[in-house]
Amino acid sequence: MKKTIALIFTLFLIIGLAACSNSNNEDNKKKEQTTDKDEMRVAELMQQDKTHIWFVVPEIKTGELEEDTAINRFLVTKNGKMKVYVAKEVPEQTMSKMLKLDNKELLKNIKEQDKDNYETTKNFAIGDTKTEIEETERYMKEGKEEYRPKMGYGYALTREEVDNKQPEDILQKLKDYKGKLENAEYKEPKSQNVNLGYSSDSEETISIAREYNFPKTIAHGDNTDNDLEALSFNNPFQPIEISDSNIAGLSYSDGNEDEENNDQSPYLVTKVGDEIKDVTLDDPEHPAVKENSSETE
Repeated sequence: MKKTIALIFTLFLIIGLAACSNSNNEDNKKKEQTTDKDEMRVAELMQQDKTHIWFVVPEIKTGELEEDTAINRFLVTKNGKMKVYVAKEVPEQTMSKMLKLDNKELLKNIKEQDKDNYETTKNFAIGDTKTEIEETERYMKEGKEEYRPKMGYGYALTREEVDNKQPEDILQKLKDYKGKLENAEYKEPKSQNVNLGYSSDSEETISIAREYNFPKTIAHGDNTDNDLEALSFNNPFQPIEISDSNIAGLSYSDGNEDEENNDQSPYLVTKVGDEIKDVTLDDPEHPAVKENSSETE
């Protein structure tokens, strides 16, 4: 009996060690660096045992990426893991302002920005919901014939006309929703696997959704990720200097750029050393990229 138990234990141990070994082998393959010292590939940089902070710029207001360009959010990567932080919008967080900070200061700063954006979004949602409650109560008092909603409001009227929902029920839902918003608390972004891969259009894509922990939206809520859950790139963005720092990464080129209009947004860029001279697109067959890629049609 003891021999049987010992044998079973040994078998489980062997299986466990084999699984662990396979997992380590897969991780090692993902971390494989294929570039020379003066070259860079984004996916490979994201797999390094080193913290890299990436600036996400979905669009620009000027003709090219420059020191006054506003950053929309940040990706923090290390060992194939990433976290998404949202940039503060007022005032705008410019490339120049962020590049003047060292990595330690920058990481602290973007965490504060993300929390500030959360609180601002929360307060706006609470305020809008409070107004919506007042509008619903006014609608119930005045009736459909007399009621004229404030611009941007009138949720109860819409729901009654579209879904035949009773204003009394909508009022209670709005009150419950407002309570949930008020009780919502900020949480740090979750660590997730870097998901940079190729789409069926042969473009590199990555998710930048923040996914704040707000309750399900009723009338007014969190619009952080609206139309901005993922970005696509088709161009290696070569190193340029902004505010005494070199940055490089990925961008999107339609082939029509010139000296007057060199807009290659969206951009995904990070600080790089002086030794980096050339950026290339990631190898679709690299293990860190291939597992995130769609099948080509």
